[in-house]
Amino acid sequence: MSKWWVLTVMLWLGGCAVRPSAPPPLQLLSMAGAPHETGVLKQKVTLQKTRAVHFISVLRFDRQGLQGVILLPTGQTVLNYRYAEQLQTTPAHPQLPVQDMLALLQFALWPATALQAYPEANAGWRLQLSETQRQLFWYEQPVLRVRYEHEQIDIDNYQKGYSLHVENLGS
Repeated sequence: MSKWWVLTVMLWLGGCAVRPSAPPPLQLLSMAGAPHETGVLKQKVTLQKTRAVHFISVLRFDRQGLQGVILLPTGQTVLNYRYAEQLQTTPAHPQLPVQDMLALLQFALWPATALQAYPEANAGWRLQLSETQRQLFWYEQPVLRVRYEHEQIDIDNYQKGYSLHVENLGS
């Protein structure tokens, strides 16, 4: 009987060791899956971690790529970036998680069909999508939650411990 118990415990521990404990980094999605319309998004963004950081984001996108600028509320440029299947930033800003923020915005703005890239890339990802909310799970552990309300988007990044509040400022 004790041999079966030891074998059961070993199999259980072996199964636990196969599953990665931390999710892989959020992926930047292909521009091929981008929204069909082209346009400009002007947004007031609040990054909340240990303290709130406010900035303005201006994003211009089409099917070939997107480019954006992040400004302080005073109008001073913090960062310029381009993405056409590869992220380029000038200057590199160590305190702004630009790749994560872009991946979050893509997760919030890209059509639901484009988000299938997550479970296709790794079986540990699971999506839960509705009209007012999107969630991303890693082996049933919540990683992201995006909520839509009027002209606002709230994004919780549980993995990194911060949230974004995004308000559209019009075209």
